[in-house]
Amino acid sequence: WALMLLKRYSIETFNATLIGVSEKTFRKWSHIFINLLADMPVLNWEQRFRNAPRDASTFISLDGTDFKIMEPSEFDPKWWSHKFNGPGLRYEIGICIRTGDIV
Repeated sequence: WALMLLKRYSIETFNATLIGVSEKTFRKWSHIFINLLADMPVLNWEQRFRNAPRDASTFISLDGTDFKIMEPSEFDPKWWSHKFNGPGLRYEIGICIRTGDIV
């Protein structure tokens, strides 16, 4: 919900209707997660080596999710999502298997 609010920045009535909750519920939870996102530390790819022996291989688990969006302008291939066969964004996140850090 927070990412949808940040990306679309539509009025709460519209966003709440899209999700199927009340405006109050949408406002509460989207702002909670926006504040949590804002408080996150800057991610550092090199943290995957933290506390690892010098000769150890470090692995990450990579996962992603797709979000439908309204195309912000005329057709541009950079907004194309093969999952939705239309405009969309893909967010990916990597987690170090050894430390559990988001990298």
